[in-house]
Formats: sequence, structure tokens, C-alpha cells
Amino acid sequence: MAVNVKRFCLAFLGIVLFNFSLMAGTYRVAFDVESKVSGGDLSIGEILNIARKKHIDAVILGERFCSRFSYGLWPFRKIIKIKRSFPSVCTYGFRKYFDLVDKAQKEFPDVLLIRGFEVSPYYLWRGSLTKGLTLLDWHRQFIVTGLNYRELLNLPVVATGKSRYSSYKTDYWYRPYQEFIDYVNQKGGLCFWAHPDAANVSKEGRVNIITLAYSEMLLKTKQYTGFAILFGGQKQSGVVGGNWDKALIQYCEGKRKRPVLAIGDLDYSEAEKLNNLDELLNFVIAKKKSKKSLLAALRKGKYYVSWNMHKKDVYLSDFLVYDSITSEETHYSGVLESSSGKITVKIILTAPFGEKNELQIKLLKNGRLFDIKIAKGKGSFFFKDNISPKSIVFYRAVIEGKNAKIITNPLFVKRQ
Repeated sequence: MAVNVKRFCLAFLGIVLFNFSLMAGTYRVAFDVESKVSGGDLSIGEILNIARKKHIDAVILGERFCSRFSYGLWPFRKIIKIKRSFPSVCTYGFRKYFDLVDKAQKEFPDVLLIRGFEVSPYYLWRGSLTKGLTLLDWHRQFIVTGLNYRELLNLPVVATGKSRYSSYKTDYWYRPYQEFIDYVNQKGGLCFWAHPDAANVSKEGRVNIITLAYSEMLLKTKQYTGFAILFGGQKQSGVVGGNWDKALIQYCEGKRKRPVLAIGDLDYSEAEKLNNLDELLNFVIAKKKSKKSLLAALRKGKYYVSWNMHKKDVYLSDFLVYDSITSEETHYSGVLESSSGKITVKIILTAPFGEKNELQIKLLKNGRLFDIKIAKGKGSFFFKDNISPKSIVFYRAVIEGKNAKIITNPLFVKRQ
């Protein structure tokens, strides 16, 4: 009798928590766009006007933080320098930029505008003026948001002289980036590795600029918020069993204090692309439409990534896991402590019916394909599993249609 009462109470609590989650809103968030300040084609106001027309709730900018590099001539490296600078907030002026964002927000109050910055914490010089210079890793970048004016000015970035690492020594490897991550975390900000699977090769005058794909940094660094899975993290980082899954396994094994999240990162600056601002969106489940609430939801992984699915009227209504015996449950990147080990993963879709709208629902467990189900319209889809004692596992889902995709952040189950 006592067991039945306990199960009833747990089931009732689950209903209450679920209804509470329904009280939260789902907001469409465009992530990482650049304005004229960063050399883009459109002003912030023009970007917000597009966002309003496309029913986007919030725009998180991705302005270039400090797009410049310098090479000091030995032995007077700090005195005699060769410099190259490009449009960025650093050259525009930080105070002037903050005022510009505030003004744009007042003109478009219905679209929440959040400051975000594309930051290159470190770069490395190879070669010499006589033999030819090569600039390495200048495009190893983060998208950072959630920092105030003073905190941004003190970011440990080699281009601004705030980093304690030299750009002429070659033995630092990932340490300048970990210093950067630790600083952002200390100040309460969010930082996402941008386009880790994309290489960048170019030339400025006699300087060769080379950045190789850096997916391995997802494993070498810790405590960052997440990475851009779309569009710059699909080839190696976000594939089944890729470095994202490996990092999540490390979290389950207790080797990481926080799980790595995946975000949809536009990285748009051209007018043609910005006019397609709603191509890739993050659907964020937050208590209200405010900067504090949205950033808190992003930090916790309470969102999913949608590429073109919403344009087909396909939405993820819920992604949860529950104990099939006790009915305890958790949603969107939560951790379920299961006493029985008998669990069910549930995916609820809102979608039009029809053969043309056929969707493939892939559930992944610990970096491997667990099961596939076919959906031809809206409905609930269940995946049953048994968890071994004293183990932690994670599930994530990928929902695919024709030229469209939904990617969830992980759910975790801990067997007591």
C-alpha cells in the first residue's frame, strides 16, 4: 500500500512539474549575426526589422570582437610592429557600440537584442619576414554572450594585449583557450566554440593565414558552454560518435563538471543570407522573454536546434525521459535518477500529416544509434531501454526530413 501511495505521489509530482514546464514559453532565437560594425552589409536596425517580419523573438549578435593582428620585429617586438586591422567592435569603439545596441533595441522593442561577440582569443606566428610569415589559428573562435562592458574589455585576448600568452611561442597548445573559457565562466558568461569543423585559409599581403579544423578542442578544453553544430560542426564534431558524443561520455564518467551543448550558429553577415535569418533557429524554452531568462535556458540546454523544420511546420513539442515504474521524469537536458533502470524516452512532434512529410527520428545513446522510428505526422514516439546499476547514460535525438533537421541537446539517466 505504501509503495502504491509513493508511486501516486511521484506520478502527481511529475504531472505538476510537466504542467509547470508548459507554463514556460518557447522562443525563436537567431544566434550569431554580424552588422555593419563587423563589416557586414546591414545595420543592426535592418537586421531587427528582418527578425520582426520573420517572427523571431530574439537575436543574439556575433560581432567581431577585435579583428586585428600584429607582428613585432625582434628584438623590439613591443615597440616596432607590423599591424593589420579589420572592421570590428574593437575598432568601432566599445562604448559607442553599446550605445548603438541600446538605441536599436529602443527602436525595435518587440525583438529582444542580446550582445554577442565572435572572439579569437589567440594566434601564433611562424616563420619570419625574410622567409615568409604564417599566422596560425586566428580563426579558432568562440561566440561569447552574457558579459557586461567592463568584463568584455578585460577578456584575455592576445590581440588586445590582455592574454598572458605570447604569440611567438609554440608550446601553449590549448592553454590560452582554457584561460579564456575560465574567465568567461568566472564572469557568468556563455561561450560556444564556433565552426570547429571548418578550416580557413587566406592571405593578407605577404602573410599566410591558416586555421585548420579544430574539432579536437572540444575534448582538450573543458567548462565551455557548447559548440556550433550547425553549420560549422557537422563533419566531425556533431556526427554520431564524434567529439561531441565523446565529450558527453566524459561527462557521464565524471571527467567533466558540465555537459557540452550544441547550438545553431548562423554566422551571417551578407545581406542575402541575413534576409534568410530564420533558416536556422534555436527554440529556447524559457520562463519569459528576457535576456536573463533566455541566457539561463541556453546555459542549461533548455532548447533545440531547427534547420528549416519550422518552415515545414514541424516542431519538437517535448523531449523527455521517465522511469517506467516510478513515473519520475525530466525534460530537455535534465538528469533523471532512476531507481528501477526501466526507462522510456519520449519524443512528441507537432507536424502535418502526409507521405511527403515523412520524418526519420533517430535516437542516439552514448554516441551510438539506439533506434530509428518513422513519423508521417504529429504524434508521440516511445523508446524503451534498461539501464544497468551504477551507470550514467545519455540520449540525444536527430530528426531528419528533406533539407531539414532538428537536433536536441542530451538527456541523462543515472541508475541509482
